Amino acid sequence: MNPRAKQPVGKATASLELLDSEPGAYAVYAWSNTTIVIWPRQAVGATVDRLARVTATKAREFPTGFSNIHVVKDGAGMPSPEAKAGFVRLMQEAGNSLACVATVLLGTGFWVSALQSVITGMRLLAPGQFEHRLFTRIEAAATWVPKPHAARTGVSLESDALLKAIEDAYGRTMSDAETVDETAAVG
Repeated sequence: MNPRAKQPVGKATASLELLDSEPGAYAVYAWSNTTIVIWPRQAVGATVDRLARVTATKAREFPTGFSNIHVVKDGAGMPSPEAKAGFVRLMQEAGNSLACVATVLLGTGFWVSALQSVITGMRLLAPGQFEHRLFTRIEAAATWVPKPHAARTGVSLESDALLKAIEDAYGRTMSDAETVDETAAVG
C-alpha cells in the first residue's frame, strides 16, 4: 500500500473547473484530483510557467498526489525551447506529487512521431516516480489513468466520467480557440 494514500485528501471537484486559460493557447481544468490541460497551439514558456503555478497549488491541495492529462490538438506545433525547459523543470519539481501523466497527441503522421520523440526526451531529463504514457486517443488515456492514479493517491476514478471530463475540457477550449481565431480574422 502506498503510504501517501493514507494522508488526508484535498477537496476534489465533482465537476469540471477552469483553473487558468489563455484563450486559443492553452487551458487547465481541475476534475476530481486531476488536472486536464488542453493545448490548441504550441506550448511556449509563458504558458508552461502559468501551468507550473497551477500545478504547485494542486500539489499543496492534494498531499496524496494528483494526475495530469494533457491533450495536444493535431498540428499544435512543437513546444518552444523555453517550454521544453519549463516542462522538464515542472516534472522535476512536481514529480513526487504526480501519480501519473497521460499525454494525448491527437493526429497522425510525422507531427505525432516528432512530438512523441520530444516528450520522451524531456521525460528522460526528468526521471521521476510518476508513470507517464503517450496516447493518440482520449479514450485510451481515460481507460489507463484510473489504475495508476488509484495506486498512488488512493482515489478511484471512473473511466467513463474521466472521459466525459476530458472531452468537455477539450470542447470548451476548442470553442474558445475558435472564438479567438474569428475575432483575429475580423480585427
